[in-house]
Amino acid sequence: MAQHTINVSILGDTYTDFYNPSTNYASAANLHLKFIGLDLRSIYIRVDLSTVPARKRIVSAILTLYKNNATIIDNKQMIVRACIDMPINNITYDNSPDMIPGSSGSCIISSAGVGNVDFDILTALTSALAAGVSTIWIKPYNSDAELMIFNSLEAASNKPSLSVMYEDVPPSAPTPNDPIGDYKDNKAVVRFAWQYNSDVGGTQKAFDLQWSTDQANWTTVSLTTANNYYDMPADTLPSGNIYWRVRCYNEYNEVGPYSDIQSFYAIGAPTAPVLNAIPTNTARPVVSWSAFSQQVYQLQVLSGDMIVYDSGVVPGISIRQHKIKAWLEDGEYTVQ
Repeated sequence: MAQHTINVSILGDTYTDFYNPSTNYASAANLHLKFIGLDLRSIYIRVDLSTVPARKRIVSAILTLYKNNATIIDNKQMIVRACIDMPINNITYDNSPDMIPGSSGSCIISSAGVGNVDFDILTALTSALAAGVSTIWIKPYNSDAELMIFNSLEAASNKPSLSVMYEDVPPSAPTPNDPIGDYKDNKAVVRFAWQYNSDVGGTQKAFDLQWSTDQANWTTVSLTTANNYYDMPADTLPSGNIYWRVRCYNEYNEVGPYSDIQSFYAIGAPTAPVLNAIPTNTARPVVSWSAFSQQVYQLQVLSGDMIVYDSGVVPGISIRQHKIKAWLEDGEYTVQ
């Protein structure tokens, strides 16, 4: 699957301080992290998730913060969570947003001093997208007393940045619903129906429906529509076994695989048969004919307008001849 990387804008940032519980730091040039038995200082980041395309699989999300103090960070664990949105200017230690349930992730960071530090916020970002929020909360976990200071959006340079990689997610194979294993009148409209499937949701934009009589040569019907069905016009399908399958396109014109092949039996009146030459001078002639899509036959012999012999309905997909069982008297007869 194709992968794409985009830079997502940071809309705002701040941190909270246990020792200054009512102070907001949204206008500060620095962001602080510190932990001693409790989260003394935590960072909140607001990101612009409107630029991340919907119904894509997020592969990675790396938040890069520039550490501007020289403390050495060696494999420190960070807790990263998605939170209910709250104006960045309103966030304080005593007034902090609630966490989105199930959105907690973690990452390990290291730094030999001043420079960029990468935070893996994939779990939190994925949860934020699913919940429709855009606030990410970062705090140390069982860290030591070292104070980590990072540049904020208000810094003159080396501002926070977020890189998101996502991959395309074509639809899964659809689930055929009808017709399956039954009989359909090919002289009437035949409706093909299926269920659209996708790991990331969304709706169908288009489809390719294929039908075949031998699973080797396929006729394709393609339409741009959200309808998960297609009405095959009457008199389109021949009589006999019909095999079919379908595939779907999503809103990005990404196509998925074909469904499993299904089959049904199309039935309908065949075209008129063609009688071959009928033997004469015999009281019990063998009548032969040519026919397409025959399933049963009925043969009649008439003398004028009177039926003098009727075979009745005889099953016979491949039978193309019939020996008259009655003895015909001398005369002229019509066969149909």
